[in-house]
Amino acid sequence: MDMLFFLLCGAALLGMLLGLIHPPLVFGRVQGTTRKQVLRWYGTATLACLIGFMVALPPVPQPVQTQAEQATPTPAKPEPAEPAKQPEPQPEAQAAPSAPVAEAPAKQPEPVASPAAPAPAVDVAKQAEEQAAKEKVRQAEEAKKQAEVKATVRRVMNDLMAMDKAASDPSVAARNMLKSVGKTASLGDVYGAMKRAKAAADDGFSRFMDYSVPNDLPQDVRDKLGAALRAFRQGAMVRGDIAKAFMKWLDTPKPSLANEIKEQSNQVTMDMLAAVGSILEAMKAAGYTDAEATAALGDVSGQQAVAGKTKAKRKKP
Repeated sequence: MDMLFFLLCGAALLGMLLGLIHPPLVFGRVQGTTRKQVLRWYGTATLACLIGFMVALPPVPQPVQTQAEQATPTPAKPEPAEPAKQPEPQPEAQAAPSAPVAEAPAKQPEPVASPAAPAPAVDVAKQAEEQAAKEKVRQAEEAKKQAEVKATVRRVMNDLMAMDKAASDPSVAARNMLKSVGKTASLGDVYGAMKRAKAAADDGFSRFMDYSVPNDLPQDVRDKLGAALRAFRQGAMVRGDIAKAFMKWLDTPKPSLANEIKEQSNQVTMDMLAAVGSILEAMKAAGYTDAEATAALGDVSGQQAVAGKTKAKRKKP
C-alpha cells in the first residue's frame, strides 16, 4: 500500500510540474485552464498521496531478546584484593643518645629597598587625538560602504524597471491598437500585436527567472529587492496569460474570457504596486531618504518614458 501511494505521489508531482510549464499537457482539451488550477488540483493530489504514503509506512521492528540471552546471568565484577598488612616495627630496647643541639646563627640585617621610579605621565591630549583620527577613519569607511550599497540598489532598480518595461510595452501597444479597430487597425493587426505581447511577456519572465540580487548587500536590503523581483516575475507571467486569453477572445468572444482578462489585469496591477513598494523600502533600508527614493524612481520612469517616445518616433515612416 505504501508503494502505491508513493507512485501516485510521484505521478501527481510530475503532472503538477508539467501543468506549470504548459497547462494543456495535463488538462487536455479543457478550455480556460490556468496554472492556478494546476496547483489547486495536482498540488492537492500530491499532498494527499504524500500523507497516505506516510500513514501506510510499516512500523519499525523492535529488537527481541532470545530465551538463551535472557537466561544467561550477568557476570559479577570481581572485587579488588586488599593489600597485605606489614608488621609494625618493634621499639628498641634502649633509646639512642640524643645528638648535641647546634646554636642558631646570628640574625642578619634585612636590606632596605630603594624607592621605585615614578611612572611617566600619560599624554591625554595625544590619546584623544589618536581616538579622533580612528573615529574619522571609521566614519569614512562606513560612508564609503553605504555609498556602494546605494549604488548597487540603484543599479538593481534600473535593471528590474528596464526588464519590466521591455515585457510590458508590447501589451500596452496591443491594447491601444484594440481601441482603434475599424479606424486604423484591423482584428488581424490586433491579433499579431497580442502575439508579440505574449512573446515579450514570456521573454521577460525568463529574464526575471535568470536575474539574481547581489549577495554583497545587507540582508534586509536583499530581502526587499528579492520581493520586488518576485512581484515583477509574477506580473510578466500574468501578462503572457492575458495576451493568450485576448487571442482566444478574438477568435471566439465569450463573457468568461472577458471576465478572466479583467481579473488577470487587476492581478498585474497589484503585482506592480507590490514591486514598486518593495523597491522603495529597499532604497530606504540602503540609506535613501523618502524624497531621494521617490525622486530616483521618478527619474527612472521618466527616462524610460522618453526612451519609449524616441523609439516610437524612429519606427514611424
